[in-house]
Formats: sequence, structure tokens, C-alpha cells
Amino acid sequence: MKIISKNLKKGVKLKIESRDDLWHLANIIAPGDIVSAKTTRKIKLGPEEKATAVRKTVFLKLKVEAVSFEGDILRIKGIVIEAPEEIPKGAHHSFSLTINDSLTIEKEKWLGFQLKRLDEASAKKQLPILICVHDREKAIFAITKQKGVEVIATIKGTVPKKGVEEKSKEDFFKRIVTEIQSLAEKYNISDIVVASPAFWREETAKRMPKKLKEKVIFTSCSSATKRALNEVLKRKELAAIFERNRLAREIKAVEMLLEEIAKDRFYAYGIKEVEQAASTGAISLLLVTDNLIKKLQEENRYLHLEKIMHDVELAKGNIMIVASDNEPGKTLDSLGGIGAVLRFKIS
Repeated sequence: MKIISKNLKKGVKLKIESRDDLWHLANIIAPGDIVSAKTTRKIKLGPEEKATAVRKTVFLKLKVEAVSFEGDILRIKGIVIEAPEEIPKGAHHSFSLTINDSLTIEKEKWLGFQLKRLDEASAKKQLPILICVHDREKAIFAITKQKGVEVIATIKGTVPKKGVEEKSKEDFFKRIVTEIQSLAEKYNISDIVVASPAFWREETAKRMPKKLKEKVIFTSCSSATKRALNEVLKRKELAAIFERNRLAREIKAVEMLLEEIAKDRFYAYGIKEVEQAASTGAISLLLVTDNLIKKLQEENRYLHLEKIMHDVELAKGNIMIVASDNEPGKTLDSLGGIGAVLRFKIS
């Protein structure tokens, strides 16, 4: 996600860059928010008796009524509050937003966890990921930066010339593994992508220690060149790394809650218990599933949850939205979709 401009009074303008961004926005945008974006709409042109309907690209501002996320589409339904003169105010419209679309979000009050989520989503490409593209003659190593990649090392192997029987004593693929280990340690990197044309990456994989291989995602590329680094940046494998990191955080958080429940110590779950805990400032960590958020929005009860989250933030607690389509989310949904790790017991 790219933050184009950020003014909490006038709105935050964003560009959607991945499917993960759509999921974040589905959990940030709420009924009552104001969302602006370009969209297409049928407009009647000409005198009423001879009017013809044409589909036109227009810029609209909606007061949000409902938000849903399906496949690669974020749907935002609402009432038109600002539009070209040929579109009546008060009419209903729906934005269908996807990757590369831009929008502006305005809220009466931004909650801290919402701003934190925007910052994390926009900063994800700054996470250091080591990328190695190679064949049997050359390997290029780079780390991800906010704007693309930075090449940090290049090594070349010795390939026997055509017609020469003598084989090289060097194991080039082992050299690649050694270089990956060295660079990962130097730059404190835990996520690694190794790409190659043909089957060369399989040779590298064979020489990797088990612990290192667990950190690596293997994929293909067209060549062992700098151009191939940009190919890798666009591949779904990088999105998988971001998803894996988020899932790890969610697993750890839900396990903390389950441990407190098992020990009958500092916990609350279900709307009533959590609301009581929030009102006393007892919540250290609040966990909410995206299924519960969607359900409360559909039932026009989202403001109830927003009040709980506001109370948690006033008491300096942390908030995490957990995806219901993964194991930790399913576990939390079985507890009512909401739970909290407490600072102290409540009666």
C-alpha cells in the first residue's frame, strides 16, 4: 500500500498495491466514513424524452454504509454526497476497488490501531528480504528497499569451456549457499527468495542446510540478471512472505490468549466480557476477527465494537485484527470472534 498523502482532518489518500492491502482496508473502512474514488456510472445525456445512457468515469464521494472483500475486489457501498451535477446527491453507489486503484478515506476520528495498520501496510516493502537470482555461471544478491531492490553482491562461477573434458573443482552452488548464509547474517534477514531459470535453484536447494531451507522460498525467473530481480519483486511468492509474517504474529497472539484461559488468569472473551474489561482499562491486548467486524457492520452494530476499541486505546492497550480464514482466526471465532489478554483480573 502506498500512502500518497496523509491529513487526518482532510483524509488519507492511498494506492492499493496488493491483495493484502484490500484486506487491510476492509478492516479499516467502516460505516459512516467518507470515501472518495474514481468510478464508472451510467449517466443519461440529452433531453429526458431522448436521453441516452452512457457509462462514464467520474469522481464520487460516498458516505459508507457497508464494506465487503471478496476475491480481489473491495466493495464499498454508500450514499453519494459529492459528485458531478448530472449525478444526484443522495443516490446509492458502490465502488469496486482492486490493485492499482486509489482512494481517499476520511473519518471523524482515526483510531490508533487503524493508523498503525496503514503504516505497517505501507512499510511492508521496506522489510528486508534477501533475493538471489542465479544460473550455473552467475549469482546476483539483493535486498528489498522501499523503492525496488539494492544489489549487494555478485559472484561468478567457473564453467568448463566447450570441448574441454576437465571438470571444474569448484562447487558453484555451494558457494551460493555460503554467500546467502553470510549475507543473511550480515543484514539480519530471515526471509529469502532464491530464483533461477531452468532447474538450477534445485541444485542450490540440495546443498542448503535444513534450517536455512526453511527460510527460503524458491521460484523461477528468466535469467540471472538485474532485470530478473524486478521480475521476482512482482511475483506472488513475495506476497506469501508478507502473509507468512502476519500469520506468525496472529498465531502468537491467539496462543497468548489461550494460555491465559488454560491457566484461568488474565483473560476475557465474548462481547460482554471484553466490553466490561475495556471499560475498566484492563485490556493489554485486544483480538478481533475480521468475521466479527463484517457481522457487526451488517447488523449496524459496528459502533459498539468501535467504542470498545477506543476504550482499549485510551488505556494504552494494543489491538490486532485476526484473519478468520486461518487457524488462529477460526479458534478466536469459536470464542465469539473477540478476546483479550488482561493486565489484571476483573470480577
